[in-house]
Amino acid sequence: MLSFLSRAIMGAACLLGVVSADAYAGPAVTLLTPGDLYWGTPYTLGFEFSLVNSATITALGVFDNGQDGISNPATVGLWDTSGNLLRSVVVPAGTGAHLIGDFRYADITPFMVVPGTDYIVGSYLADDNASSLNTGQGGSGFYDPNVIPVLDRFSVDFTFSFPGLTDNLPTGAWLGGNFLFGTAAIPEPSTLSLLIVAFIGIAASCRRLV
Repeated sequence: MLSFLSRAIMGAACLLGVVSADAYAGPAVTLLTPGDLYWGTPYTLGFEFSLVNSATITALGVFDNGQDGISNPATVGLWDTSGNLLRSVVVPAGTGAHLIGDFRYADITPFMVVPGTDYIVGSYLADDNASSLNTGQGGSGFYDPNVIPVLDRFSVDFTFSFPGLTDNLPTGAWLGGNFLFGTAAIPEPSTLSLLIVAFIGIAASCRRLV
């Protein structure tokens, strides 16, 4: 029979495995087949959305046509519908950024998004092609079940700017921007150490009582 101490150590190891899981839970938009391609230089491209359940956004991304790298650094932002920039990041040119499907991502300081509020994600990438989803321009894909698409969103400023314009396409997205949901935060090493010590202490106390 395993000792209380052995059980405690095994429990701590299992907990460590749980909290060290991949920090990415999945993208908001997954393209199966990109829609028609077009020159994206004039536009900040994205979509407006709300959520079914609260979640944390951990990375922002940009469409990478052909999954072979982006031609220039791309700026991606998350706004509220009043135009307040909540988070932004620069995705570096080339193939260095994290690739998931047709998008390249860069991490942000995690941001909690909540139901009942609309948000807008959008990206600006000069001298590269863009695509879309649910805009009548072909292609196919789907949203994460936790994402409620509201409208397509864009701006035409030849620079990164709030995408306050729309063609009034419900469930439409100009791609453009995307984001990743995150899992629970990974504790720092000191926190993990405390958890392990706590398990061992509890086991030792139980052993003394036996």
